[in-house]
Amino acid sequence: MIFIQGVEFKSVPDVGETLLIADMSSNFCSKPVDVSKYGLIYAGAQKNIGPSGVTVYIIRDDLVGHARCVCIHCLAFSRLLSMIFSY
Repeated sequence: MIFIQGVEFKSVPDVGETLLIADMSSNFCSKPVDVSKYGLIYAGAQKNIGPSGVTVYIIRDDLVGHARCVCIHCLAFSRLLSMIFSY
């Protein structure tokens, strides 16, 4: 199911080769999701699985490491992953 401005769609749209990104804040962990259909899934965890401010990202492997130089550090996921796994 897909939400657009609070509207939930019953199926995932077929977008061909276009990158599909979903905000699943409202329904994250409420049902199984085929993550292979998405390039990026993000969710504000405070609605379903955690405290306010926690955000969940599920990112397709081939998208990590291709951020443009103008991308702010908190959205350059390869930088975040290297920091997380360096501990």
